[in-house]
Amino acid sequence: SSSASMDRGIAGSALGRRLGMDEKELSSLERAAIFHDIGKIQTPDDVLLKGERLSRAEEEQMRSHPVDGTEILRMAPFLHRYIPVVRAHHEWYNGEGYPDGIRGDEIPLGAQLIALADAFDAMTTDRPYREALSTEEAIEEILQFRGTQFSPELADAFAKMVREMPPMDKATSRNMAL
Repeated sequence: SSSASMDRGIAGSALGRRLGMDEKELSSLERAAIFHDIGKIQTPDDVLLKGERLSRAEEEQMRSHPVDGTEILRMAPFLHRYIPVVRAHHEWYNGEGYPDGIRGDEIPLGAQLIALADAFDAMTTDRPYREALSTEEAIEEILQFRGTQFSPELADAFAKMVREMPPMDKATSRNMAL
């Protein structure tokens, strides 16, 4: 099976479409996906580009990016609509995420969709400290976190969607991301 990564905007909006989001909502979701990690521009490069696991202090710096992203988007009124999704994309379904510890349906749907797509992308991409998982291994991992990190309903729908997609080679997934 392919370990090619999938663009999170496309993966999130593909699932959004299956869940019945309209074109306006899907367009907003795709834009929010573009901005979701904008707060990382405040994170020092030595933390962002570190080749091994982060220390606790570095982890704390990295965890500030949703709030930093919120502050950046606040500077431009036409970007305010993306703030809830950008702020909440590391919240967990069970309330153990950050920065606000919100849970379940308190987490904007767009943030939940981006979190799923982001997790899948991270797991299926090689990292300096670990090899990429296969598509099926990544799906299994996501399903293990149903009810904790992810909404059970959304995790199941995401798994079903990815399993029904034809396998992608690296070139196809890169072209989808453009």
